[in-house]
Amino acid sequence: NQRRDNPGIEITENQLVYVLYTSGSTGQPKGAMITHRNVLRLFTATDHWFHFDETDVWTMFHSYAFDFSVWEMWGALLYGGCVVVVPYMVSRSPEAFHKLLVDEKVTVLNQTPSAFQQLIAADLQSAKPANFALRYVIFGGEALNFQMLKPWFDRYGDAKPQLINMYGITETTVHVTYQPVSAADLRSNAASLIGVPIPDLEIVLLDEHLQPVPDGETGEICVGGGGVARGYWKREQLTNERFIPHPQKPGSGEKLYRSGDLAKRLPDGDLDYLGRMDFQVKIRGFRIELGEIEAAMVKHPAISQSLVIANKHPHSGEQRLVGYFVAKAAMNISEIRTFLGQSLPDYMIPAAFVKIDEFPLTTNGKIDRKALPEPGKERPNLSVAFVAPRSDTEKYLAEIWQEVLGIESIGVRDAFFELGGTSIQAGQFVARLYADLGEEVFVVTLFEKPTIEAFAKMLDSEYESALKRFFGGESSMETAASTVEQHIVTPEIIEKMKHIVPTVHLRDDDNSPKNPPALFILAPPRSGTTLFRTMLAGHPQLFAASELQLLLFNSLRERKDAFSGKWHVWLEGTIRAIMEIKNVDGDTARQMMHDFEQQNLSTKALYAKLQHWLGEQILVDKSPQYALDLQSMHKAERDFENALYVHMIRHPYAMVTSFQSVHMHQIMYLKKHDLPEKLLGELIWLH
Repeated sequence: NQRRDNPGIEITENQLVYVLYTSGSTGQPKGAMITHRNVLRLFTATDHWFHFDETDVWTMFHSYAFDFSVWEMWGALLYGGCVVVVPYMVSRSPEAFHKLLVDEKVTVLNQTPSAFQQLIAADLQSAKPANFALRYVIFGGEALNFQMLKPWFDRYGDAKPQLINMYGITETTVHVTYQPVSAADLRSNAASLIGVPIPDLEIVLLDEHLQPVPDGETGEICVGGGGVARGYWKREQLTNERFIPHPQKPGSGEKLYRSGDLAKRLPDGDLDYLGRMDFQVKIRGFRIELGEIEAAMVKHPAISQSLVIANKHPHSGEQRLVGYFVAKAAMNISEIRTFLGQSLPDYMIPAAFVKIDEFPLTTNGKIDRKALPEPGKERPNLSVAFVAPRSDTEKYLAEIWQEVLGIESIGVRDAFFELGGTSIQAGQFVARLYADLGEEVFVVTLFEKPTIEAFAKMLDSEYESALKRFFGGESSMETAASTVEQHIVTPEIIEKMKHIVPTVHLRDDDNSPKNPPALFILAPPRSGTTLFRTMLAGHPQLFAASELQLLLFNSLRERKDAFSGKWHVWLEGTIRAIMEIKNVDGDTARQMMHDFEQQNLSTKALYAKLQHWLGEQILVDKSPQYALDLQSMHKAERDFENALYVHMIRHPYAMVTSFQSVHMHQIMYLKKHDLPEKLLGELIWLH
């Protein structure tokens, strides 16, 4: 019974269209105020380059808390094109996203360089080029390493699709520059070409005194023109610091936005992006202050000096952290990692460490960063002795690790992450396994089986048929009577299942009022709950979150401690929910969750915050663990007023087969056990 006509509200171009929050070097969120005019001119000023029209198909790949989504949404809608909303799990699977691009005949793709690098790897798994309909691939969000594009150009050329590098800033409305990328650019000595400004924008490179620098000299990127935001929401002092009067046009009222990024102008007028001016870097989406890591390193009793830089891995091209140190006593790299892990999150621990006798200095006495040696390809000095691969599986895994990590010799007892492996490299590793074996292996398995020795045993046990096919043998079939008997569900096995399910121990000290009603979806995994949640998410009175996993714990600190190592994937649900509800980026949402965890907020209190932010909307929580633990239902009854439940049942054969085919047991939050995965799936359905 809602009205179908537009409300009688006059919209002018200078009114705000959105406020998008981003974090700076202080880690404090600040909201950039963007007007209708800022967004509209983004498309009118770039139309002569792209000529988008109603035949274009765009992907909505990024969270709307990231301003790339503004370009994705309105680029399609303003020109009458089609926008394909990419499901979250598809966006995290390069293979699935590759298939979507082909199936949906996508013509305009927007990607960060890191994401596109994974897409290239997925594309190369096929012997033949894909039947893409792409017209443009547009890069943004981080610096582009042109060398990573060589495999793409070798296969598809540089004309169709046209690859475009667009440097951008939230405070200047998504994009600032335009740089078509050709195969010839791979021979450039530039750090990262970002091209020329959008026609209605001005880029001035200024020194520390706000004076223009000569061409070829490094300066801070300062942006003026139609894309510059109104300022920061309720942050007058910060607005005055970052949005300054144009120093070359006094009295004009024009503003420049100080980006904090460095660049130099080349002889042909193009800009070469050189990185952050304050040594604050962004690695895999996390903004990192290098000084914090250096300060943590020198606290180790055996380290006298330290320095951390961000550079590109010579093999993968991925941005990584490298820690240099001068030691005053004997030590190994494993000790440093363990020590740093006590005070720093995983993403702030350097991927590589280099021990040097002394730091090289410039003539004025400062550390000469350009003279620092690159990390070598040799095996780092670890706490475990080298043991060479023995079986075919171990040798196979060692070859992949050597290729992915760029290390020449790896022992079977060396841990992947102690060798400097990152989450992206872990993704490359399991992508290679999927390409070779044809079966999915979850990245989180590396946390539980971090060595070649342990991982090989797991593959030999759970992927026997796939390994035999890969090594040229015949696939084994489970037909022996003894094997069948292993899967008979007995009362003893049912009792065993009860003991491997973690259960919440309810506290009696919470006398706070109950939270408003919430809806909980109860079902074992692989039962169609994701589709159901997606359907509910379209209802204006519901907010359907994914895997909050809060009812299992009394406090957020309990939850954080439990979901460590391989279970860390279950921490993402609350972060995604905060991003959507508060319209913030991933960095800000993670910082908010970190603060809540430091306060040891109760899970009931976090539910209350989420519900308060949602207002009249009802919170829907779909978490696969709830259906396994009756105590979590008691907690729901205790913490919520009139809690609601949807109990979903899928035929056991379909659920168990799906559970087994994707090796779901690898990420189920259960106590240590020895149950075969098929039997585990049956018991979970029954439980």
